[in-house]
Amino acid sequence: TVKYLGIPIADASLEIVEIVTLDSVDCYHFVAKFTAKKLVQMDVVIHSYADTVNLISYKFSKKIVEVYKGEDKETTINILFDQDNQTAFYSKETRTEKAIVLQDSIVKILPETRDYLATLYFLRSVEELEVGKRFSTNSLAEDKMKAYELKAVVEGIEDIAGVIQLARIKFLTDKTGLFKMKNIKLWVTCDEARIPIKLDEKKISIVLKRE
Repeated sequence: TVKYLGIPIADASLEIVEIVTLDSVDCYHFVAKFTAKKLVQMDVVIHSYADTVNLISYKFSKKIVEVYKGEDKETTINILFDQDNQTAFYSKETRTEKAIVLQDSIVKILPETRDYLATLYFLRSVEELEVGKRFSTNSLAEDKMKAYELKAVVEGIEDIAGVIQLARIKFLTDKTGLFKMKNIKLWVTCDEARIPIKLDEKKISIVLKRE
């Protein structure tokens, strides 16, 4: 559930669908969905493919269907990562009732760059989630198509009804491009699964539903 200033405005989910092989590399296939009917009308589906060993991105796509300024608008983004050559191939198609706009570009990325869904699951590889622990990963701000180092710190450990422990992680870099949010905090389970549970920003809160 997505809340804006405490008001439910949309549903959100995140899941691992399958393991597939891309260019002879076994990859997790992550799928995130976002459906809003209040304040804005929007459906978003995101696909991310990252290798099963290091969670490094190999492929990313996002499709947005929305009503924008009174007319239907459909945006499709595709990114192919060439990790060996530290390059990403980006394409974007925007369709409205009046026009179709195409964009293509090639950008340099950093070693072992991850898209933002792979970054969420990258937390699985952090050995110990203890208060004060800092870590970083190279990520891609999809909206700006720029790679950067994403830094984070474990702010605290929360005990939920004595049943499960959640690590509260604060991102220290304001460039995530994640749902256009800044000053993000993320809650993940402290067990081996390291399941992302909640994303929170000053105005927007997302509780992720696992399908």
